[in-house]
Amino acid sequence: MNVERRLIEFVSQNLADKFNKIILGDEFFNHSLPLAMIDAVFSSQAKYPSVQNVVQRYCEKYELPIFRSPRDHLPPPENQESVSDLIQKIKNEGIQYFIENVFQNRSVTSGRTKA
Repeated sequence: MNVERRLIEFVSQNLADKFNKIILGDEFFNHSLPLAMIDAVFSSQAKYPSVQNVVQRYCEKYELPIFRSPRDHLPPPENQESVSDLIQKIKNEGIQYFIENVFQNRSVTSGRTKA
């Protein structure tokens, strides 16, 4: 029996019940990819409540939903913000505007602002 098959059997027999009982928080169900990207960038070396605040401020500023509902379905692409939309907003407004007025976060990683 190959290694992969043995691993699948082990997980099925020993861990499946535990995985099925895990309840994930809302942060695992972002409405669109740009929100997940903002979350990922601002999560580096940060306390998570501050990350949630950055995402919430962005969504409030641009009147975007934060989380998808129902959780088990992605919204139709036309109802999601695209990565291009996020990039265009930053280009139009400027990064300094985003730091001061949208993200309202000046945190730094490796000597560079996260924004």
